[in-house]
Amino acid sequence: YRGHCSRAAVDDSRAEGFSWTPTNPNSVSNFRNDAGLPSGGASGFNNTAEFMLEGKVNVQDIISKRTALPLDGNTGGLPEFIINPLNVNITNFSVLKP
Repeated sequence: YRGHCSRAAVDDSRAEGFSWTPTNPNSVSNFRNDAGLPSGGASGFNNTAEFMLEGKVNVQDIISKRTALPLDGNTGGLPEFIINPLNVNITNFSVLKP
């Protein structure tokens, strides 16, 4: 079985990160907040979510599942998969914010 996952990235958050979600970022009105993305606060990092990578992953390659943690004032809460990016077969790359 292969599941679908997405990752929003730019700035300090590189494409090869471990945090992915099964939720399409385009389907969430405030994705950055709900995904708990860093905003340059106490974390010292920033992810403006300008790009999205989509991929497929074998379920057994998902290290863990949780809800996205709050960070830098963003509440989190979306489903989050922790996956070694080497195990994600990238199928699409798109621009979320031109």
